[in-house]
Amino acid sequence: MDSQSAPLCSSPLPLDALATEVLRGSPYRSVRQVTCTMRGNVLTLTGSVPSFFHKQVAQSELLVRWGETAIIDNRLQVIQR
Repeated sequence: MDSQSAPLCSSPLPLDALATEVLRGSPYRSVRQVTCTMRGNVLTLTGSVPSFFHKQVAQSELLVRWGETAIIDNRLQVIQR
């Protein structure tokens, strides 16, 4: 099993903290500033990004890792500057 699909129980951190860590590694500043919160099995992304591309990048990074474990609720707002 690769590190991208590692089970959640292998880490002492809650999923929202893990998701935040993943996004902090993004090459895109706006994606690094996304807020992740977990309620039940729903991981919610909030904040603002400058394009739909960045919104999709944030969601895709998390879906690859936890798409079968959590529901990703992408509430990022696109605010074009």
